[in-house]
Amino acid sequence: MTTNSALPPLESGVTLTAIGVDNLRALRMEEPVELRRLMLLVGRNGIGKSTFARVFPLLRQSADYGKREPLLWWERDEVDFGTFQEAVRRGSSTLTFQFEFTQEDGIAWMVSSTLGAASNGPNGSRVHRANLQRGEDWLTIYYDQARTPTKIEGRTSGKAFTADRADAGSWTPSSLVGDRGALFGLPRNYRKARAELRKLLDILYPNAFEGVSRLQRRALSSVLPWTTINEPESLIHRAVHRRQGRSESYQDQNVEELRAEEARLRHILQDPERDQLIRRINFCLWALRRLSRTEDLVEEVAVRTAYIGPFRATPERTYRPQSVSVEELDPSGANLAMFLSALTEEERADLNTYLRQDLGFGIHTTQVGGHYSLELELEDSRHNLLDTGFGYSQMLPVAVQLWASSRPLSTGRERHEQTDSIIVIEQPELHLHPHQQVRMARTLGAFAANDHGPVQIIETHSDYLVSEIGMLVARGQLSPERVGVLCFEPHPDVGTAVRMATFDDEGRLQNWPVGFLAP
Repeated sequence: MTTNSALPPLESGVTLTAIGVDNLRALRMEEPVELRRLMLLVGRNGIGKSTFARVFPLLRQSADYGKREPLLWWERDEVDFGTFQEAVRRGSSTLTFQFEFTQEDGIAWMVSSTLGAASNGPNGSRVHRANLQRGEDWLTIYYDQARTPTKIEGRTSGKAFTADRADAGSWTPSSLVGDRGALFGLPRNYRKARAELRKLLDILYPNAFEGVSRLQRRALSSVLPWTTINEPESLIHRAVHRRQGRSESYQDQNVEELRAEEARLRHILQDPERDQLIRRINFCLWALRRLSRTEDLVEEVAVRTAYIGPFRATPERTYRPQSVSVEELDPSGANLAMFLSALTEEERADLNTYLRQDLGFGIHTTQVGGHYSLELELEDSRHNLLDTGFGYSQMLPVAVQLWASSRPLSTGRERHEQTDSIIVIEQPELHLHPHQQVRMARTLGAFAANDHGPVQIIETHSDYLVSEIGMLVARGQLSPERVGVLCFEPHPDVGTAVRMATFDDEGRLQNWPVGFLAP
């Protein structure tokens, strides 16, 4: 998977670089797709474009809830997948979500969560298995209906391994039972989970740390993670000196003592079988921590997602004010008047500068007799939004949300002070003349060229929009590496396949399906 350094990082410096979902409704995605600054979703009606786009608001509406299952499949005024049984593809019993994350140092890992039906209700779901992969090394944890791990499988240092709960005798991993709402099946208390998994691994591999002191084990655990290390001398040296830097008791050790410690660790690793067992245990613990951390990373992506749906609110002549906090636009733009009135004078001025420059109009809120009205500024005159035609009212929520997603505002959510990392817009061209569709495409391209904007997930039927993005690339106003076109087409078996088309330096589409737009 290609890493795009232009993607917006999360607060921890980690970046979501790819995402996929398999068996959600008709979608068949065996591999995740690379994310770019501007993702255009194209295809025929009912093919699955909206399903993919709505994965992000699905995660958003599932965050910060005391859920009885990993995802909240429907939420009023958000997205509605019905129930798990309605969301899973016909003929399949499980569906899978995949995420690739990349650290600032370039280390990337892929995680997935496979959901199945729960036994405690006709429509509920549960985590069936969770997987982490880094290069050729991977770990899979299987869960039962009680959300308890039953089996661990994996591969590290070129060797496959498996561990079954049945092999551990009377071991009862109560601390490994995950929350009902956990997407990866792990409990929030990672320290207890790590201790419980270590206990299981000690039972399954009793000879791994035989004769190894607690401090020596800690040293080995700190530097024997998921990579295959071909220089044991360097490995042992790192192990000892990392301990020296972390523990006060080793600050005053002389060179001879450090060499003696290195010799003891080298003796431990001389047995190839023990070396493999130690690496296997440490990889499991490392992967467990990553899976636990990914729960928070996915939630951070979720709360930093903005969504504008395909059905925008019909404008009204006046709006009755409400004394409620307006943190963001709702998916239909129904609270647009209240959102605009909550902005500061400086923010409204900045918004109108952008609207006039990119789309050719401005917007103003006017208080009349205790009510607000929205007035559209066209050239030198103002008109009530209701009197300017339907297209402007459908375009405004899209334009305002794009502007709001790229900057922290005075109305911002308390959950974070950062800008949005994802913005999902369905059919931004709705009710727009081709001229305005082209101007909208230029706006999307300008935000994609800006390092401070979000990833844009744009579901569209407009060939004007796609063509203009290609023209922006050809004119050198937008790097082709920042744009991807996801083509949704019938799967060879059953369902919908997704392929990535890209632009070359001349703005021509590459990997475009033959006859894709043919009637």
